Amino acid sequence: MRQAERKAADLDSLRAKVRRLERRASSGPRLAASLGSGAIDEALPGGGLPLAGLHEILPERSEWDDGPATGFAVALLTAVMKVAPGPLLWVSRHDDLHAPGCAGLAARHVLRARARRDEEVFWALEEGLRCRDLVAVLGEVETFERTAARRLQLAAENAGRPCFLLQRRRFAARGGAPHSPALTRWRVASAPGREDLPRGLVGLPRWRVELLRCRGAPPRGFLMEWDDATGAIALAAGLRDRALPAALSA
Repeated sequence: MRQAERKAADLDSLRAKVRRLERRASSGPRLAASLGSGAIDEALPGGGLPLAGLHEILPERSEWDDGPATGFAVALLTAVMKVAPGPLLWVSRHDDLHAPGCAGLAARHVLRARARRDEEVFWALEEGLRCRDLVAVLGEVETFERTAARRLQLAAENAGRPCFLLQRRRFAARGGAPHSPALTRWRVASAPGREDLPRGLVGLPRWRVELLRCRGAPPRGFLMEWDDATGAIALAAGLRDRALPAALSA
């Protein structure tokens, strides 16, 4: 066979291999969940929230501002369940989860577990990731313990499902956030409502969301609106999509 013919045959073989890989990828499970906004999805590798890995969510003011962070966690879980419907495990330290406020999450799909210490939360999350019937797990913790977080990241990767750590602390932390193996780390705070609404109307809840860390993407800041009737999130009109200061991107 002439050299040109061999090159053509090799090229045809390579093209066929690429087509097989593309078909395999398109028929396999989705690797990311859309958050419902193109601008937010574009800020994340893969066009959405990675499904196989650990995600951390923390409030801006840890001593009292965990309501918006919990709402944001619900919004992320809602996005995951649109891709892979099914039951999820929520492990809490406090008995204050208000089910009617978890828009987008059917009560029959949320399995609740109580834990007294962070160590018990981490253990329950690892066990939950071993259960193939669960589509996601979430745990409320006071601290992000590095070794335990690393174990959860590996367990979530192996399971191909997301694990969320929602930080709920009674007192503000001192110093910067510890290094984390999580795929994403989000900081959430409440934001003022729309100023153009008639007096007396509240409008949709707004959050100032900072993507402090994202594997494969730079930090970003978003102003989001949450439709608490459907669980959908969207960019608010006053969006400031910008890189965060170096001090905040740890």
